[in-house]
Amino acid sequence: MPKDNASPYIFPFHKRDDYKGTIRFTPVVYTAPEISGANIGAAFRRENGNGVLSQLSNTATDTFVETSNENERFGGGIEFDPQNDQETIVSSAKSIPQFNTGVILYLPSSLRFDDQVSYENMELGAIGGIASAGIKSGQGAVSSLVRGAGQATSSTINLLKGGIADQAAARLAATRLAQKSAIAGGAVTNALAVTVNPNTINLFKSVALREFSFTFKLIATSQREAKEIENIIKFFRTTMYPETIDFDTDADGLNVPIGYKFPDKFDITMRYNDQPVGTKILTSVLRGFQSVYNPQSMSWHEDGKPSEVDITLSFGEERTLTRNDITAGY
Repeated sequence: MPKDNASPYIFPFHKRDDYKGTIRFTPVVYTAPEISGANIGAAFRRENGNGVLSQLSNTATDTFVETSNENERFGGGIEFDPQNDQETIVSSAKSIPQFNTGVILYLPSSLRFDDQVSYENMELGAIGGIASAGIKSGQGAVSSLVRGAGQATSSTINLLKGGIADQAAARLAATRLAQKSAIAGGAVTNALAVTVNPNTINLFKSVALREFSFTFKLIATSQREAKEIENIIKFFRTTMYPETIDFDTDADGLNVPIGYKFPDKFDITMRYNDQPVGTKILTSVLRGFQSVYNPQSMSWHEDGKPSEVDITLSFGEERTLTRNDITAGY
């Protein structure tokens, strides 16, 4: 929501020099690549027939425009050729920070950064345990796996032949054999008092997206600041929601929303005495916005604006971090 004077909304509006710490939320506008040469019309006719396209052309002239030659235009700018099924990207995507707008607020007293990675428990079992040890010692992966399977199998065969001298190993082999039976397995395991080591390990799985939550108490000291608070709330809520992609039916001005354009993202920067604070934050999406009017009192200005508003913003970074990002200050 741009301002008339093309500058960010600021709170507190008065006595700004008293607040050396600031946090700035700058919207980042994404411009999608343009597509030209897409054979949309030919594909449409293959699926629906020429008559449907002609009918839609007559009822939605802003969307389908018939021409006298083989080339047609769809959507007032996406060209397609009946002889060519290949799409052509004619411009690259761009993400442009809008420094002439956004919001600048006081730096919260508490900043929390949570880094999380995900591990899952995996049971290697006897075969996997032997194979893993072999690979770590420098043996080949395939040979280690074959060796592990062979050793696990040979212990069972030796048990059946009576060839295991170590009683603990013999009981373990018997337990492994008995566990093939759902009924007898538990009884044998309990009687022999040994069990198979599942060789459970923590296996790295993925990196979690970082999320951030910022809470601000906005207390207006004048009607001017009350208006600035109103503008800040409207700005965040407006930017968070998507625009619709409408289909013009040309029927009494009826438009049907058939899709969404992605909302803008945000660059978040924190500074104290004009120096960076904390770790840097990747471009983020605004996932939630909460506003609580007059949380502690029923005090209103004469024009109906609240004297106090608590707002909470919930952000999530657009992608996961890597070690290179940490080195770069994120």
